[in-house]
Amino acid sequence: MTLRALAADVLVGGKGEQLARHVVALVEGALPRFCEFLNLERKAQNHEKLGRLRGAHETILTILQPLRTPYASLETLVGAKPRLAAALQHSQVRAYCRPWRIDEIAELVERLVGSLSRVLGMDDGFEADLEISRREIVEGLVFADARPSFLASDLRAFLQNAGQLLDTFLSAMQGRFVARIIRADREGGELQKRYPLHEEGRELRVVVPFRNEGPGPALDLVFKASSQHAGVAVDDEEQVLGDVAPGEFGVAVNVLLTESCAAFDLDVEVRWREVGALKAREELFGARVVAQRSDVDWGSLKYWNPYSTEPAEGAGFYGRREQVGTLVARFLQRPMEPSYITGQKRVGKTSLAVTALSEARAEDSYGQLTTGYVLWGRVAHEDPRRALRQLGAAMEQIVRQGLRGETPPKGDYDGTLSPLLDLLDLAREKDPERRFAIVIDEFDEMPEDLWLKGNLAETLFGNIRALTATSNFCLLLVGGENMPFVMERQGARLNKFNRINLTYFSRTDEFDDFTRLVRGPSEGVLTWHSDAVSAVFNMTNGNPYFSKIICKQVAARAVAERDGDVTAREVERAVTTGVAALDTNAFMHLWEDGTLSAVEDREAMILKRRRALAALARCLRAGRPATLAQISAHKGSTAIEERELAPVLHNLADRGVLIETEQGFEVALPIFRLWLLEVGVSRLANDGLSEELATLQERLDDEAYVKSSEIVALTEAWKPYRGRQIGPETVRAWLDQRPGNRNQRVLFQMLQAVRILGQDEVLSRLQQAGQVIRDLLGVPMRRSNAERRSDVVLTYIDGEGKSGQRYAADYAEANLINVAGILSPAIFEEEFARAEKRGTPKAIVIVDDIVGTGGTLSKKLTAFVERHSLLLDRVRPRIEVYSLFATEDGKRRVLETLAGLAYPDIDFRAGEIIPESLFAFHAPRGVFSSPDDYDRAKALAVDIGTTIYGADRALGFGNQGLLLVLPNTVPNNSLPLLHSSSKDPDRPWKPLFERVTNG
Repeated sequence: MTLRALAADVLVGGKGEQLARHVVALVEGALPRFCEFLNLERKAQNHEKLGRLRGAHETILTILQPLRTPYASLETLVGAKPRLAAALQHSQVRAYCRPWRIDEIAELVERLVGSLSRVLGMDDGFEADLEISRREIVEGLVFADARPSFLASDLRAFLQNAGQLLDTFLSAMQGRFVARIIRADREGGELQKRYPLHEEGRELRVVVPFRNEGPGPALDLVFKASSQHAGVAVDDEEQVLGDVAPGEFGVAVNVLLTESCAAFDLDVEVRWREVGALKAREELFGARVVAQRSDVDWGSLKYWNPYSTEPAEGAGFYGRREQVGTLVARFLQRPMEPSYITGQKRVGKTSLAVTALSEARAEDSYGQLTTGYVLWGRVAHEDPRRALRQLGAAMEQIVRQGLRGETPPKGDYDGTLSPLLDLLDLAREKDPERRFAIVIDEFDEMPEDLWLKGNLAETLFGNIRALTATSNFCLLLVGGENMPFVMERQGARLNKFNRINLTYFSRTDEFDDFTRLVRGPSEGVLTWHSDAVSAVFNMTNGNPYFSKIICKQVAARAVAERDGDVTAREVERAVTTGVAALDTNAFMHLWEDGTLSAVEDREAMILKRRRALAALARCLRAGRPATLAQISAHKGSTAIEERELAPVLHNLADRGVLIETEQGFEVALPIFRLWLLEVGVSRLANDGLSEELATLQERLDDEAYVKSSEIVALTEAWKPYRGRQIGPETVRAWLDQRPGNRNQRVLFQMLQAVRILGQDEVLSRLQQAGQVIRDLLGVPMRRSNAERRSDVVLTYIDGEGKSGQRYAADYAEANLINVAGILSPAIFEEEFARAEKRGTPKAIVIVDDIVGTGGTLSKKLTAFVERHSLLLDRVRPRIEVYSLFATEDGKRRVLETLAGLAYPDIDFRAGEIIPESLFAFHAPRGVFSSPDDYDRAKALAVDIGTTIYGADRALGFGNQGLLLVLPNTVPNNSLPLLHSSSKDPDRPWKPLFERVTNG
């Protein structure tokens, strides 16, 4: 201070020499290092030293020049961070400026420049960083105005400069922050989805699709729906969606049908902010909700299964007209031509063959074609010779069906099919026009002794060649991916066979057929919108088997919900909830086929493929690009060498199971990818060689993966929190904050045990609580519906804007009490006096949300009674203390406190005693499935909670570890990881149910 006064020429008193001596002595004694910094020589004259001291202020200002410089752009200000830090952390600047709070100013500038740097980066959390920057500027200006000084003036100028640069930056970036909200389907028109509006009393969840056209996010988006239609009751509470990224989203409106109708109109008011904007934007959208067909008898469809995955024929076979026509022609033309069908399993090869036989018979107008179907599994035997004998007998039986008159004795097919050739010659002699067409299915499932090597194989394929040379006989062989190996091995003998390669439905050429495959079986019951058909195709790439599985799940859900209108949303829900139920058998052909070799080699190849796919799935689960290196890093302890991994992956890519791109490998079939991520990893790992494949810990980690279907099922049952429905994507992002499937599993178990109270439950409880007052005081006569009772006042024990104040207002609403009777605890007696002018209150109700330990409420009730003792003695009101929830210990403590108060007419009641199931870590294993999960969960909760409330309250206030969520807040006794963010930047954590606090 002395040096600052000296520089300002305000230090007066005494003679010049005497003044110099006193000032120099004071400074040299108090600030010896500062004097060294100024090069104040001890032997110099006092007046010389005084001159140097008088210039000390200017020296300090020179060092502080980075703080005093007006910057031209936000980038240059942020770039000056090292110089600002050097100036404000300069030891002698800190010594000189200590009286003017240099430490606080340095910390404020450091925080501000840090947040502005993040704003410039425009990364995730941009809006939060922007808000932090603005708050730092405002708080800094308040600080500067409250403590005027030269340093405060420099700080004010710096902050004003930063604010102007921030505004300039935002203006320049404004185009990148625009968020335009529009209807995603038809502006103001009918919703694509039709709803069952014919069922009076039915509750519906109407989804109105929107799109944020961006390019910026829509922040703090809220919507409110209404309808003027007399036959519907719409939930008109404001719903919060939060921040919405560019792209499509939907708002879900709860509707109660009070009477059936053909249609009704909805008005949806949407409000949101753009990044950097202080004022919200607002739009009103219209949507017309139209009824779906009402003539479906859902009760009769309990066991309806229109989508069979068995081989289809007749009206149940869709598309493939070119292939069917080709086969029919080869059956009917002269000479007949043999063929074979190959392709992945589950693509409809059997259906194609059977349909071709059926249509060939239908086109054979003279009845000259005899057909038959032989499934290899019906004739298979462990003894290849026995199997061949049974195959020959089955084919002979078919041929005999076309013979007229007396037939010869049955042939002996021991080691040969030659008797069949004799029978065909006899048939041709008896009836030259008679022809025979036989399908042998699963031909590539034959044992290798019948096709690979040896006399038996040579004989069989020699017989087959001779059969196909017979003019009255046609053979169609059907097999999977192994079929080409068989045909190539016996190529010289089978060169007459024409190949038909069957694949998935083509979007380009066969989408109409695929559409019939989806819509046809359920026609008259389900209405499939085009986007729903596309959604099925997108998930299956046109694979008919998996498409039918999805359609089957959609149909079952439609019957259960009595809702026959199918959009893409219904398909997505069916896939998400149903994929985990698909058995390994549905997909095993993807890793088992295409491995025709010796049995021992085949099993080894299948095992390697399973392990490679499991490693790939682990890699995708971890969110890593599926490069060879990353897949190898995620193979764990599986017994597949890194040098073997690449050939296996490339083999899977060659077969179309995987796709190889520049970024790495990807699963070709989307539904298989989803199954792999959901449950496939653990099922592929369970290959009977667990000791070789993976350690116990790896298998446990695979099995612990939280499936999407589990998350969907959980969130669909949740009630909104702060007006916002928390969805599966938000839960998945919350879980992903902690890596490791087992960690995420125990976090999910916590969520499964969480209880979310709905606002309707709160009002119901508060209304029940009000019965005590009604019993005590009676119910006053009301002269109008708008009149409210004024003989009861309400207050709360926490601060303004906190939960107690909200529940006091809810109590007033539920019990028809005048809102003017809600008294602030800060000025309780003043407001009580105003209330007395409307009539002396006969009761005081104190409302709280939860009593945990009971300590806080006990202290505040004691203080309340002591502070207002004179008022209470004068009026003698009944005091009712009510809490929505209380622990048993908390209730006991409060009642003991009340019993010891000087004021007797006071009581406490709780709406519900918190059950053991809402304590995450109650003995012996809490809400967890095993003691190991309990230990893991507690360690995780303590680790995260410590970054929020510190080690002493890591599990919440009183370390009670509650799992309770109220409609608009979370009690501080609940686990902190549910409701609060980490305060440690090195260990970040974001809550799922963010707790808004006020002071």
